[in-house]
Amino acid sequence: IMLLIGGFTIAAALSKHNIVQAFASVIAVRCGSGIRTTVAVHLFLATFTSMWISNVAAPVLCYSLITPILKAATAGTTRAMFGATQREAVDHDRRLCKALVLGIALASNVGGMASPISSPQNLFAIEYATAGHPIGWIQWFTVSIPLCFVLDAIIW
Repeated sequence: IMLLIGGFTIAAALSKHNIVQAFASVIAVRCGSGIRTTVAVHLFLATFTSMWISNVAAPVLCYSLITPILKAATAGTTRAMFGATQREAVDHDRRLCKALVLGIALASNVGGMASPISSPQNLFAIEYATAGHPIGWIQWFTVSIPLCFVLDAIIW
């Protein structure tokens, strides 16, 4: 519970001081603003974040990053002014919001198995599955990183 409260606290602090909006702007400028690119970048960011912190707290931080996108998408004016009809714009924005929210949740679960410290179950797996041959970080990453890329691509 404390990890979740800590994640919410960090997310609130980042949002209060507009650090989230600055970081979201940097992501948008460097990675482009297309729907597919936006979703893919946020999926991989959620996976990477949940590799190093709890996979329960990581989505909270990642949701604070997509808050400006969700606010803009739910305003209903993002694509309508660029020539698309209002109905098409609302449909695209609704699909973007669903893809981002569900994608971050699923990618955070994937990231939870990517490193030994990201989830307590991983430590138990290392302890009980070794049978006299300890599993190191390199061996863990050799299996988990390619699997994470494949799973993120499937989620995308």
